[in-house]
Amino acid sequence: MTHFPPRQEEHKAVQEPVPSSILAIDGHSLLYRAYFALPDTIRDHSDRPVNGIHGFITMLARLLREHQPDGLLVAFDSPWPTLRHATFPEYKAKRGALPPALLAQVPLLQTLLQRIGITGIAIAGYEGDDILASLANKYVTRNVPVMLVSGDRDLFQLVRDPWIRILYTRRGVGNAQILNENGIERLVGVPPSRYGDLAALRGDPADNIAGIPGIGEKGALEIIRAAPSLDELYLHLEMLPERLQSKFVAARSTIETNLKLMRPIPTLPIDWESVHLMIDIDRDEAKSAFAELGLIRACESLLASLPTSDSGGPDIPAFSSEMMDSLLEHPRKICLISCSSTKSASKSKAKDLYTSALFKKSRKWAEIIGSDWYILSAKHGLVAPESPLAPYDESLKDVTKQQRDKWGEAVFKRLQTVARPSDLIFFLAGSNYSDVIMDSLLKAEYRIAQPLGGMSIGRRLRWLDAACSAGEATADLERFYEILSRLASCTGGLQPLATANQRNWPERGVYFFFEDGEDRSFRCQNKKKRLLING
Repeated sequence: MTHFPPRQEEHKAVQEPVPSSILAIDGHSLLYRAYFALPDTIRDHSDRPVNGIHGFITMLARLLREHQPDGLLVAFDSPWPTLRHATFPEYKAKRGALPPALLAQVPLLQTLLQRIGITGIAIAGYEGDDILASLANKYVTRNVPVMLVSGDRDLFQLVRDPWIRILYTRRGVGNAQILNENGIERLVGVPPSRYGDLAALRGDPADNIAGIPGIGEKGALEIIRAAPSLDELYLHLEMLPERLQSKFVAARSTIETNLKLMRPIPTLPIDWESVHLMIDIDRDEAKSAFAELGLIRACESLLASLPTSDSGGPDIPAFSSEMMDSLLEHPRKICLISCSSTKSASKSKAKDLYTSALFKKSRKWAEIIGSDWYILSAKHGLVAPESPLAPYDESLKDVTKQQRDKWGEAVFKRLQTVARPSDLIFFLAGSNYSDVIMDSLLKAEYRIAQPLGGMSIGRRLRWLDAACSAGEATADLERFYEILSRLASCTGGLQPLATANQRNWPERGVYFFFEDGEDRSFRCQNKKKRLLING
């Protein structure tokens, strides 16, 4: 395995943190599209073409800005031959040779990514598709959202709602589709789980994989839809039209070979626990590395896509129980949580529609602190958690300023019906959502808190983890004291230790002792007290 980890991680042998969401890029696919989208007059100080790298980084910056992952991986193809060539020597044989200027930019890009802190991986004998399949296979079991970025349709087979989606590029990120299971079925006619079967029947001229003679696109779809699997069809040929039965039987070995060639391999020898995926770009090193390639504007675009807090600064402080106690004292709290791009595939209650880790943790914290909470939806405005919603793709990042201002006016008007200026409003939302209505709230003298303001996605998640942990501890303690209070009312209540006669204590029972100044309903100003609970 050729592993291009961030330079500062080369000698680090520890378990890496688990990202809350991952952007997984097919490196050769995106570099190829970037190269042909830009003129080769973009060159470095040594007059080497770097147009592909410039386009790749520009598209990467856009992806980071729009999807805000905190995990990132770039997978590269290994040089030919691959294991697929052992199965079928003519695999991709009819592809023309790539331009030398493009091939020369592959190692330059790999070195650049390594220097600035982005992990790239290539494994001898395997393609980038296999690395992405292995990554997806690993993190889907952890319920970590993964966005695949590629123009290769074979990766359609990896999509699984709600955790794995694909940003299917055609001529670049600007001309791309984000596809879930339903989106793929609408595009190609079959769900992701059957796309490999369809491709095996239809063939792929780009990879020099022949389809089944006499079975075109329409016939392939007819065969796939006749049964839940190809094996089932071979056992029950009567499910097929008679005109297709003999062709299907005669092509069995070809179909099996095609399946081996077209299915990404999901189990590679990669220790994902030690692979650095968290986005932690070294800004100073990035400026130096890009300057050497003469790509100042690409560097500026990439750094502008990163949250400013990633440039350094202190760690997020622990969220203490004392902070939670202070928060709980406020009579009424309202949390505003922004929607997320990751959603369930079907209509559901708004609180269950959004599936990102950030949304789930924000919701959990709002519920722990006993807050009323609402969702800031790019399409529907201010939404109550129980409101039924269907999946949608709208984002405030994709609308005009006029549309955004109109959205803000509608949200503020709706918020005035559910919140009073005396309430404490928590924004658990990104600036794209909070900034639109912030001025209106301040003018109306609402009390506002933005605990996640200016943080990267990773830091927001760490803050919420700490806040939820402290909140759960406080909530457990509150329930404990509530139980004690009920028990006290049945056992004669509290007794000062100074006057208690130990000989009168029950022989069996549970005893609880409280210090002076205990900040609960059992607080005693002058003397220690004990609570006797008879057993």
